[in-house]
Amino acid sequence: MGCWNETCMLSGLPIEYEDKVVLFLLKPRFSEAHIARTYYATDNYRPLYPAIYGDYNEYGSIENIQYDAELIPYLNHLNLIYDTDVALTLTTRKEAKEEDLKAIKAFSADKANFEAEISEWISDLDNRSYYVKDESDKECILDRVFILRDVYEYMMEAMGSRMPYEEGKTLRQLIGDKMDKQMADA
Repeated sequence: MGCWNETCMLSGLPIEYEDKVVLFLLKPRFSEAHIARTYYATDNYRPLYPAIYGDYNEYGSIENIQYDAELIPYLNHLNLIYDTDVALTLTTRKEAKEEDLKAIKAFSADKANFEAEISEWISDLDNRSYYVKDESDKECILDRVFILRDVYEYMMEAMGSRMPYEEGKTLRQLIGDKMDKQMADA
């Protein structure tokens, strides 16, 4: 398929081979929200916790992934449904039974294989569709965005200490509360 650069969702800058990145999985709020691989921020998507840290590998994925013990249980809880056959034509898809086309992706909790498994799965997001349930319980395609790590860390440092009007908590605390709620719901 070849090599390519990605684009940082926050800065619009190119992400090149071995750049330090943060990857966020995106869950569409509604099944019709999916637009072919975009880096633009819209309110059609909701980022899923936790962020995945690594180095961009120029094939649409990351390597040197930082281990996160919470990631595997969270991904398994999402019950990611995927197309079992990437090469199915529309005609074949119409003739096949729905249960033959889809399966649940299960991730291993083995720390030794963590990086390889996650990196391979992120690459696979470009080859096959993975689905999660949207707010109305319809299947919608999981997406992802990359952010340059320096840009992300600067933003979190600069903006994280701000306190929205009448909230009584900083942005960092509010984001932490939302992540804790997502994990508790998982």
